[in-house]
Amino acid sequence: MTSRKKIIVKQVPIEEVVKVNKTIKEFEPYKKEYFEKNVLKLVIVAYVGGQPAGYIVGYDKFNDGSFYCWV
Repeated sequence: MTSRKKIIVKQVPIEEVVKVNKTIKEFEPYKKEYFEKNVLKLVIVAYVGGQPAGYIVGYDKFNDGSFYCWV
């Protein structure tokens, strides 16, 4: 029988995204100010087995009402 880990996706404060970002080797370790420079609309982190697995940040990048997602 295969063991499945629980997946949780939830909206979080910017500080949580900064922590997760530091754990992703392929990404530069951006500071809180980097994420705050845009008016953020949505900040979400996914957890697998209670451990952060990834994140998505969305905002109006072009100030035209569109929604830009950055992973």
